Amino acid sequence: MEDISTWEMAKILNQYPFAQDWLTENGFILDPRSSFAENLQGQTKGFFQNNGCNAPEFTRRFRDYIHDMVEFLGETPGQIEEITILPGLDKSGRRENFERITIKRGSIAAVRGGRHGQR
Repeated sequence: MEDISTWEMAKILNQYPFAQDWLTENGFILDPRSSFAENLQGQTKGFFQNNGCNAPEFTRRFRDYIHDMVEFLGETPGQIEEITILPGLDKSGRRENFERITIKRGSIAAVRGGRHGQR
C-alpha cells in the first residue's frame, strides 16, 4: 500500500470514505486541508493516551485499517467510485421530492419505499 501519511486528508477521505468514521471514533481531530502527518502532529497528548499508542503506532493502525477495509470491500482500480440517483416520477406520476442523491463507494445507504401517500 502506498504511504498515505503525506496525502492531504481530503484526498484520503475521498479515496477511502470509510476512514472518516474510524478516525472520528478514535477521537482524531482533522483538518482536511492538511496532510495526515500534519494532522497527527496536531493531536493532543491525551489523544495518544486515550488510544494507548504513540504517533507511529497510530499511523500503523490507520494503515492496517485501510488495508483491511480495501481487502474486505474487494476494491480494485477501475471500479465505480460513486453512483448518482436522479429524481423521476413516483407511481402516481408526481415528480419525486429530491434533486439528486450521490453515494460514494464505501458509504452505507438504505433505501425505503412506502405505500402511496405515506412518508
